[in-house]
Amino acid sequence: MKFELPILALGILISISQISQISQAATPPDLNDRIDCKRYIDETFAETVEMLSREDLPPAPNYDLLSKAVEKYYGDSNKIILDDLGYPSIMVRFDSFKDQHPMFKVDENFYPCVYIGKYESIVFHDRAYSIPDVDPTTQVDIDDARKFSINKGIGWHLMTNVEYAGLARYCREHDFYPHGNTNTNQSEEFYPGESGRITIEERSDDGKILTRRMATGSGPKTWAHNGEESGIYDLNGNIWEIADGVRLVNGEIQVIADNNAVLPEHWNDWKAVNKRGKLVNPGSKNTWKLDCNISADQAVFHEIPDAYPFLSLTREHMMYPEDVDEDFGFAGCEFKNIKSTHKTPLILELHLIASPKNVENFPDDGFWVRNYGTRRLMRGGMWARSAGMFGGTFAGTWNDKSPGMGFRISYIELE
Repeated sequence: MKFELPILALGILISISQISQISQAATPPDLNDRIDCKRYIDETFAETVEMLSREDLPPAPNYDLLSKAVEKYYGDSNKIILDDLGYPSIMVRFDSFKDQHPMFKVDENFYPCVYIGKYESIVFHDRAYSIPDVDPTTQVDIDDARKFSINKGIGWHLMTNVEYAGLARYCREHDFYPHGNTNTNQSEEFYPGESGRITIEERSDDGKILTRRMATGSGPKTWAHNGEESGIYDLNGNIWEIADGVRLVNGEIQVIADNNAVLPEHWNDWKAVNKRGKLVNPGSKNTWKLDCNISADQAVFHEIPDAYPFLSLTREHMMYPEDVDEDFGFAGCEFKNIKSTHKTPLILELHLIASPKNVENFPDDGFWVRNYGTRRLMRGGMWARSAGMFGGTFAGTWNDKSPGMGFRISYIELE
């Protein structure tokens, strides 16, 4: 026994020495030099990814200097927030609007800001991180994304639909619609002269792009929500992002009130929306639904010819004859062209399901729907098809996974 303590102590000393070497590997930056701060940020996150990639995850080093460098380079709206393991994500503070938008309301409490992941998420050790210049994690469903988000600690959550809607509102009010990695099956450069670092690319025999993912935040600043380096990147294209707090069940639109979807205890608190915009029990009379102009009397795979979705208080036309969680026919149109049989309530606009009334200079973002079975919502589009900030899809089932589907984390400093 008398030999065990020195050996154990030696092991602890070695571990501490290794951590010290890791934390000092990047030469400290000159905080008065923005370019040097960027160099330090890149080097430190490269080291962090190397550590997070280890099966035997070492204790996190001190990230105080990284936090200062991030705020110096990107501005004070960009923050390093550590998770329960002490590892960092770059998050962007999004301040409350003058009116009381539901993205800032959790359990009847209003919060002054929400922190949105600057980048699409990558997962290590069952936790999601917002890290620059990495291939985002895909092949996850909504339950995976929820778990990887809340595992980080209190306040961390899968980004919700009202949060995406709040960002889209900001873009519209500032008349800036971010570019991104999108529509590459139509053009090598959908936005000429703009590209990021390609992480995965697959082509067909005739050269058509089948897959083209890019590293997080590697595109130009026009790919950020505000057109600045301080912004939130890749909200248009690259991969579809799962949005929590809203779903479509047999055509009926169901939501979790306010931004309560950030808390697991509210994940089953689904409500339908009645004609006047009040939240009611699912299946109640006169609740808002997504209908279709034609019915599919047999299995139609992919997009139903000449079909388009619209808002209604009834579902008269199903896109498949049965309410099943299968991927048969779907309908689509530009989001700005979604019509309604009745005047839509504000809550549907706040959830970015009904289009704002004034659509001048509105982008041509797409919206796709299957109005049978249970469907989760995704935002932003991917490399293969244009969607954008205002686009979305209710086409996939609750448990769908694909190489074009990922997610983004958010954080609220809850009381």
